[in-house]
Amino acid sequence: MRNGEKALPVLEALREREEEAVHGWVLDSGFLLSHQRSVSALESPGLVEPAGREDRAQLSAWEGRPVRWPARLTPPAGRPTTGRRGPAVRAGPQEK
Repeated sequence: MRNGEKALPVLEALREREEEAVHGWVLDSGFLLSHQRSVSALESPGLVEPAGREDRAQLSAWEGRPVRWPARLTPPAGRPTTGRRGPAVRAGPQEK
């Protein structure tokens, strides 16, 4: 199987989880370790964006636990941006 064929199911799973996430990031608790490794391999070609230190801190505060592995699709790999990509963490229901 070619690398592109292996990447497609991982990208699709990442997209599905990202759409379900309130804050737009897929977290370690919602993604298999094997998929996390595959996602990490997709950072180089620019298909996936890992969260930086500041974003991980915000997500950890949001989740109330340490978040060690957050990632999301970059706009070319996902849908066209529609203003969705902004702050790392969206306002929660209590903050709207």
